[in-house]
Amino acid sequence: MRTHRRRRRHVWACSRYHKDDSFDGARIVGFEVEPSSVKHAIKDSWKGADTQLSTCGGSASAVPLSVAAGGEVIFTYDVKWEASEIKWASRWDTYLLMGDEQVGA
Repeated sequence: MRTHRRRRRHVWACSRYHKDDSFDGARIVGFEVEPSSVKHAIKDSWKGADTQLSTCGGSASAVPLSVAAGGEVIFTYDVKWEASEIKWASRWDTYLLMGDEQVGA
């Protein structure tokens, strides 16, 4: 019987957007997500939605962290918005132009 499970507890997400004079606003043209692990610590005590972490802004690791059975897990995320030169009509070109050797790499 397994008493510990391994989990990644943090997600880094980058949304890429393009602004064009022909459109009012911006359009999402790319998105990237990377899972990682941060061993979080609660500042003071648990206060539901008002809980503060003393570990935000710390370093993240690609290695999943161990969680004891019945233990608490805190999930967090970072979001970055990045301007892109990729136009709306070209957003799929990166994927459509891949060769078989690049798929699943």
